[in-house]
Amino acid sequence: MRLSYLPALLIIALAPLAHAAEPEEHVCGWYENPMPRVINLIDHDGSWKVATSDGYSAPGQKPVFRSSQWVRTNGDYGYGCACLSGDMDEQTHTVNAITSATPRTLAACRADTSLREPSGLKGKNVVGAIVM
Repeated sequence: MRLSYLPALLIIALAPLAHAAEPEEHVCGWYENPMPRVINLIDHDGSWKVATSDGYSAPGQKPVFRSSQWVRTNGDYGYGCACLSGDMDEQTHTVNAITSATPRTLAACRADTSLREPSGLKGKNVVGAIVM
């Protein structure tokens, strides 16, 4: 009689293992911060929302750029080249959570022919840095 519960207990105990973690997404491209609370990462698939003016901000670390990795376009705001890893919603192109953020050289994004540099400012002086 007690053995009749064994299959049910095994199913209950093993059910969490059947739901493997979603694979982490990895996107690289232009990391744009044109104004307060607005951040997008633009890769070859389009624009990924990282933070919006209505208050949304993906939890997790943001890239920290050196002055040589950041183009200022509006005070301290501007853009750089970066890679983000984490949970991404491919339907809405929203970054839900960031597990790692790596700044890259501007040359890395400029060399990628599938990317278009933001604001047409290619070649402008690169000064300043952003620390989030």
